[in-house]
Amino acid sequence: ANDYVKNHSERVASEPKVTLNIARAALPNSLSVLSQEMLICATDGGREKLCYAFECEGTDGETVTVAVDAENGEQYKINLENQAERAA
Repeated sequence: ANDYVKNHSERVASEPKVTLNIARAALPNSLSVLSQEMLICATDGGREKLCYAFECEGTDGETVTVAVDAENGEQYKINLENQAERAA
C-alpha cells in the first residue's frame, strides 16, 4: 500500500507512437507471448516511460517479461523470473 501512495499521481494519458505489432517484433523469436498490456515503467532517472509489457515463456519454460518502449519500439527492460521465484 505504501508504494501505491508514493507512486500514485494524476497522469496525462499518452498514445503509443509504435503499434503493438511493431513492439512485438522487438521480441526474440525464442519467446512465446502469454499476455500483453500497456504500463508505465519508472526510469533510473525517476521519470516515466510508456511501454508495452509482454509476459512470455522461454524455451526452457522460464517466465520472461519484456518491456518495449512505446515511443521507439526498442526493448527497454527484461525481467527473467527463475524457478525459485515462481515457487514462492
